[in-house]
Amino acid sequence: MKNLIKLLYGVAASVAVGGSAHAFSLAGPPASWMTADMNYDPAFGPMTPGEGYRYNSPVLVYGFDQSFVEFFGAEGVAAVESAIKILNDLPAASALDPANYPTSTARVNQSARRLRLFDLKTSVLSALVENMGLVAPERYVWTLRQVERPNEFTRNFLTLRRNYDPFTVLPSSFINGTLYTFQIQQTAPDVWEAVEISVDPAEPNVSVVGFLGGETDSGVGRIDPRAQRIYNSRGLFFSGLTQDDVGGLRYLYHPGTVAVEQLPAGTTLRTSSSVDQITSGGGGGQSAWTPVYGVGLVTGGTGGATNTTGVVDIGVRRGVDKVTFVRGDVGNQVLGTFRRPVVVRYSDSVSTNGVGGTFRTQNVERTMTAPDILFTAEDLGTGAGFPVPVFLARTVAYQNLGPLNSNQGGAGSVGALGPGIKDSATTVIALARVGLTELNSSSEDNLTEEQGFTSYMWGSFDGSTNAPIVYPVGRVNLRMVESIVRNRN
Repeated sequence: MKNLIKLLYGVAASVAVGGSAHAFSLAGPPASWMTADMNYDPAFGPMTPGEGYRYNSPVLVYGFDQSFVEFFGAEGVAAVESAIKILNDLPAASALDPANYPTSTARVNQSARRLRLFDLKTSVLSALVENMGLVAPERYVWTLRQVERPNEFTRNFLTLRRNYDPFTVLPSSFINGTLYTFQIQQTAPDVWEAVEISVDPAEPNVSVVGFLGGETDSGVGRIDPRAQRIYNSRGLFFSGLTQDDVGGLRYLYHPGTVAVEQLPAGTTLRTSSSVDQITSGGGGGQSAWTPVYGVGLVTGGTGGATNTTGVVDIGVRRGVDKVTFVRGDVGNQVLGTFRRPVVVRYSDSVSTNGVGGTFRTQNVERTMTAPDILFTAEDLGTGAGFPVPVFLARTVAYQNLGPLNSNQGGAGSVGALGPGIKDSATTVIALARVGLTELNSSSEDNLTEEQGFTSYMWGSFDGSTNAPIVYPVGRVNLRMVESIVRNRN
């Protein structure tokens, strides 16, 4: 297959149109050169368009375990569902026009800001967009490729861009219309970073996916201080996706973006066995189906030429165009698995004779024992160097299919970094369950409760006049938080 197909992850010519002042960044496993002295995250790094990672199943099943339900309750589940609904309401990538979306959706609820609340829905939405294959563009407009130290007085820096226009797929210095330059800074002993600087005098237009990469000054993922200040704002929420969030998803999942891929683990030709057919998605809409254990899901799977000799596992595949999230809560709360397997049925389009070859449809089914995405509530510890709770953590697992798509790997080569697909292992999105915390920070000793302030609290709020919800529901109420904050002012 490697010798038969040499082209691999490109956008069809019909997709590319005129340039714009927008861009997105792609997430994938870090290359060997993405080292700690250049402030790279050890879990993932910025990919080029030919190295992107995505899901190649049109249905993703998510669920909640007992720890999440126990801590966040029905209100927390509803907050996650509202984030998922934003993604489910997106049209197919082939019909998606980023121009229909705003360049800025960041808003502040003043009541939640006064109470120093973090919005649960915003954090989950950012994590989900990241999980679909994007990463904070505010972090990778400019990024270091190499730091050379020829002597104790000299530093040489090679800087590149890993931010791409959603239409031309050319490197871009813009995010949602905001132009960025950079300044190379030493952020820790022998650690360097090309820190982005917004050229515009106004506050920058920040992306939703950038929230997780820019909400804290942890030393990893340094960004423009003004953008970071927005992300750090208590009471911040996003009303929806921005143009560049949408542009990145459009690129990854458009049928014109093709690559040699293999089917998700557990996928076979469709069988005739009977399953419970669920045709509506999750996400909190009126058509959302009632959570049950071990449901069977059917999407497509009819029409087209079916391969009767066996499933075609490896082949050229288009972007799936539309990804729908559906809910299936786990039955085994300890192992995070379904009580009985979930069956997802859909039509897979594949070519075995190259990008320009004939695509044919095979009706397949994916048998799952655990959800694609599992929401949990855990004690995630505190940040390094500063006693503030880590509020969200997520697993990152990739399946690099670069060797199927390229002959890279010769002498001196870094090797093929992609493209690839998201690993079939369950992605766990863990939300902190530490509850109300108080932070004392001073050069003095013998600090008291009165000298501290509320450092962290989950909430749910929007642009309405409704009072914010605080978590855990039933154990912390709004009056308690108001009393603590009022005593600190």
